[in-house]
Amino acid sequence: SPVTLAAQASTMVQVVVSVPSTATNGMRDTTIITAASSNTQAYAQDVTLVLTGTVGDLLVNKWADVERVIPGGVVRFTIAVTKTGSLTGTLLLTDTAVPTAALSLWKVPANCTGVTVTGQITCAWNLPSDGSTFTKTFDVVITTTKTYTGLLINTAEVSAAALDSDRSYNTSRAVVSIMSWQRIYLPLVMRNYTP
Repeated sequence: SPVTLAAQASTMVQVVVSVPSTATNGMRDTTIITAASSNTQAYAQDVTLVLTGTVGDLLVNKWADVERVIPGGVVRFTIAVTKTGSLTGTLLLTDTAVPTAALSLWKVPANCTGVTVTGQITCAWNLPSDGSTFTKTFDVVITTTKTYTGLLINTAEVSAAALDSDRSYNTSRAVVSIMSWQRIYLPLVMRNYTP
């Protein structure tokens, strides 16, 4: 039903969708909301997606082997990806390290490609078609530059072409501090020394 608004006013519109029991997995219901005035029109689209049966989920966890490293040092980031439920198709992982000024070179695993200039690694795996659990653990080894000091932030994100029931665990981050260690010389004072 139409909603009339005064100039500079706003309102919230709730779209209620009744999903019939005959709905099939992946079925979509689209609602178009149109706002019109004497000289402008605006459109909004609300899409309801139906999920039935067992739904899959992706999880990613990432950690570093050190908390601190000197410039030019090596950091090993370990990434663990798990798929549960009915997700099939291709699993994609994007791993981003920033800032790129901290990256000298890196070693990436099979099924992955990386460009140090952009600080991004992309990996792809085919998920089992039978809906069984899939787990992949691998390392990304980064050698830092000798000139950068500060934080190295490494973020991994997983996605799949199929629907993921809960995206709250699809991203994981590890942070390493790159800092120079200064050598400090302290005087040695010996009291009551007799040769």
